[in-house]
Amino acid sequence: MSRNNIVVIGLPQSGKTTFLAALWHVVRAGEIQTTLRFHSLQKGDYAHLNTIAKRWRDAEPQIRTDLRTPRFVQMNLVDSHGREIRLSFPDLSGEAYRIMWEARQCTGDVQSTLREGGSLFLFIHADSLRRPLWTIEERQQMAALGLELTEEGKGDLPWQPSSSPTQVTLVDIMQLIQEAPLNYSPGRIVVAVSAWDKVIDEGRRPDEFLRAELPLLSQYLSSVFGSERARVYGVSAQGDDIEDMTATSRPKAAALRAKDVASERVIVIDQVGNRSSDLTAFLEWLVC
Repeated sequence: MSRNNIVVIGLPQSGKTTFLAALWHVVRAGEIQTTLRFHSLQKGDYAHLNTIAKRWRDAEPQIRTDLRTPRFVQMNLVDSHGREIRLSFPDLSGEAYRIMWEARQCTGDVQSTLREGGSLFLFIHADSLRRPLWTIEERQQMAALGLELTEEGKGDLPWQPSSSPTQVTLVDIMQLIQEAPLNYSPGRIVVAVSAWDKVIDEGRRPDEFLRAELPLLSQYLSSVFGSERARVYGVSAQGDDIEDMTATSRPKAAALRAKDVASERVIVIDQVGNRSSDLTAFLEWLVC
């Protein structure tokens, strides 16, 4: 059996737990043809996986992973040639990576995960990006807050790490994990732009979305990893927006529950724009 680790990184509420829930259902239910098939659970809690998978099937928002109680899942999958692949999927809280950026601290769980090595799975929520502000937008915000502008056109607004653009935070985290003392060197990287249902009607491929919305991150990946080692996918593990459970999202949740084949609610857009519901396709590429 080949042992293949995947280091999962993502800021809070970037879709990691929802992905794991959907993956567990898809490979266990066998409702659709997938690149990888389930063989056995090597490490992890069946109860936890079944709980999050049930919330996924019922179209209920996932409970955020607690920083103090990380979950480690290790399952054995089988490819079309009968080769067994051991997939390690640490379900760590996004707070651990937020702390790495804002406080320059690394939790023990992140350290132990990075020491295992392997490929990198980076989650980015398509609808929760913090974008850089144009100067005119900064001026409007300062005026709204009652801040006086200096001769240079800037007010006395102290910088906070939490206010940084998403792409700045992610690029810095990527650099931190590859430097001493962590020294993590990913073989391949997949960027999963989650909540793809929110942007699918725009008609852009995932790599086009990344270049347009997070150009700094896109350029960093291109220069450090190149197209041979980095790919971008659009992923909607739930299939629609049901996070707030308001009057708007309740009909969407009902529509998802009404699907005859739950696995088909999953949306995966690959690097050339092809659509499927196979959450395992890019996992095989990550570990090969």
